[in-house]
Amino acid sequence: MDLNDNTPSPVISVLPSSGQNPLSHLEKLFQLALDPACIAGFDGYFKLINPAFSNILGYTPEELLSRPYMDFVHPEDVEDTKTEAAKLTQSVKTIGFVNRYRKKDGNYAHFLWNVVPDPQNHLLYATIRDITLQVRAEERELKTNKTMKLILEGIDAGLWEWNILSGKEWWSEKFFQILEYEPGEIEATYQTFLSLVHPEDYPLVDQAVKDHLLEKKKYDLDIRMKTGKGSYKWVQTSGRAEWNDKGEPVRMFGSILDIDEKKNREIGLQASLEVINEQNRRLMDFAYIISHNMRSHTSNFGMLIGLYDSLPDIHSRTEVFSKIRQTFTNLHETIDYLNKVVHIQSGVQQQRETIAFQNILDRVQKILEPQIEVSKATIQADFSKHSAISSVPAYLESIFYNLISNAIKYRHPRRLPIIRIQTSLEAGKPLLTIADNGVGIDMKLYGKKVFGMYKTFHGNPDAKGLGLFMTKNQVEALGGKIIWESEIGQGSTFKIYF
Repeated sequence: MDLNDNTPSPVISVLPSSGQNPLSHLEKLFQLALDPACIAGFDGYFKLINPAFSNILGYTPEELLSRPYMDFVHPEDVEDTKTEAAKLTQSVKTIGFVNRYRKKDGNYAHFLWNVVPDPQNHLLYATIRDITLQVRAEERELKTNKTMKLILEGIDAGLWEWNILSGKEWWSEKFFQILEYEPGEIEATYQTFLSLVHPEDYPLVDQAVKDHLLEKKKYDLDIRMKTGKGSYKWVQTSGRAEWNDKGEPVRMFGSILDIDEKKNREIGLQASLEVINEQNRRLMDFAYIISHNMRSHTSNFGMLIGLYDSLPDIHSRTEVFSKIRQTFTNLHETIDYLNKVVHIQSGVQQQRETIAFQNILDRVQKILEPQIEVSKATIQADFSKHSAISSVPAYLESIFYNLISNAIKYRHPRRLPIIRIQTSLEAGKPLLTIADNGVGIDMKLYGKKVFGMYKTFHGNPDAKGLGLFMTKNQVEALGGKIIWESEIGQGSTFKIYF
């Protein structure tokens, strides 16, 4: 069949024979049709319209037939309609042409036209569909989509939707931008999302999602996610699920917000506060030490001077004076130790350098060589997991010296001393462990005092109670921490986190 063949086909009828002309049935169909239909002339006027056409527009048939049909066409559609009408006069059919017709109430109806020309009689036969509701729905959808696009572009958050049953996700363009990917560069799935979560935050996310889906707890987290550049950034992720009638989660909606700059500022501020608090604590400790030790020395001075003045003979005074001299020596020694503490705090500003643990151990072993030989101590070292560190050399050497010399000094009398030293990484940071098999310390009795100044625990006459005190200050001055474990008769273990 040639769609452009305008030769009228014969009317084929299978209607029961009633003596009525089949064309009368066609006329009845024309009049009763629910869709508009009309016949127009090449002269630009309607010749015949059905009731559906006039009902939609609100005009009487006489009003529609008495004026050129172009008078009813929307001004913006006039040129296109004239062009289409000109084609019809050239025997070209119109299929699916859309324009707007003005209704009597001033509104416009959207019509979809299918028109067949009859050049011989200069007529146009048209069927029309009123698509006004469809067009308005499409316009609303388009407006909604534009509005949503403006909203998505205007907010800083990236939006996501997760189909829990299929595992598929939808991510907005902003979602990809936050994570520094091009839209579609990676597949938007829940598994992809989880693969980008920082390993330390993964259990937190996994548990939070389960708690929300199963117990409807709030889902709102600050986590780190891997970007397209390979680095991690902080984002806030939040969302809410949708459950079916059975209480089963089927979908989840949410957003991610770039909080990297804000979070890093908070972390930096928290670190600064911790430094200030630690400095204040050390200052209070230092003030307490000064107060305690100075009071002890001044009290001794006062007592001895009073005793000196009360003694009549020179011999007794000489004996007391020697004690005054000893008190002075003790005072000078205390001031010297306190001065060393001050130097520890200020000395951390010294230039750090990369130091091999083995080199530090070699130097300390040479210093302690006589004690090691006499005690027949064995030092077992393993620095294979972390061989070097950026630190202040003098501090690191002092830490090694104090802990190793203590292990030798407080060795068990019934076995040869063995000192085990090793390094490792914990949470990505260096850990130095020094363990011995010495006499050990009663943790319940001395647990809070072991790092105190002038604290001794074994009655050793050579002990001054300064080694562990100095070690703790040096470790903390380097930004680390030291913890210890001990068991009487078994030995002690010191762990230094840098």
